[in-house]
Amino acid sequence: MVGPIQIENEAFLIAQLYLQNIKRYTFKTFNLKNVKSSKAWPFFLRLVEQHMLKPEWNAKRFIDFIFEQYGPIYPAQMKTQKIWEDYAGSAQFTEMEDDKKIAMELLNSFKMIRKWCNKFKEEFSVEKYIEQPKNRIFVKRGGLSPYFISICAPLLDFIHNDLSEKDKNAIINGKLEYKRSIVMKSKKIANKMKEILGDEFF
Repeated sequence: MVGPIQIENEAFLIAQLYLQNIKRYTFKTFNLKNVKSSKAWPFFLRLVEQHMLKPEWNAKRFIDFIFEQYGPIYPAQMKTQKIWEDYAGSAQFTEMEDDKKIAMELLNSFKMIRKWCNKFKEEFSVEKYIEQPKNRIFVKRGGLSPYFISICAPLLDFIHNDLSEKDKNAIINGKLEYKRSIVMKSKKIANKMKEILGDEFF
């Protein structure tokens, strides 16, 4: 049994995650501080009431799925049965498959940086890579995985200190602290990244 407080807390989380994603497309949306008095709030509540107790439910994964598959949509559209069925089908990932997906993103980012270092006969160094203007533009355009950025000190410095809030949000697609926690959850992946990045591991 889920009480009204738990439902409201989950609905607020949905609102927060939705806002983080929709801001990449428009700033004409609700204010999180006043979300409970907005037109969107009843839809967030209804969404949670419909699905919170289902085993496939994961607020972060649900919102990520929606924006990846459908782009910017209205809160009212998120509670349709078609969207839930599409999400539930995609949510049948095992933890191992999730780890593989993240590991592949990390590997691809590592390979891009290593390729640049090899081209210029440099030892592997993210710090040297990010010093170059062309590479900065590549990162700014979302060329590297947010998971890789979340565990790499030179990239974190660049994101936090050199980019506008708009550019930062476009790159990281959600809080980097969350991305880092996902990487660190797998000891095998985390240890491998520590080995690869050395002193540049955050």
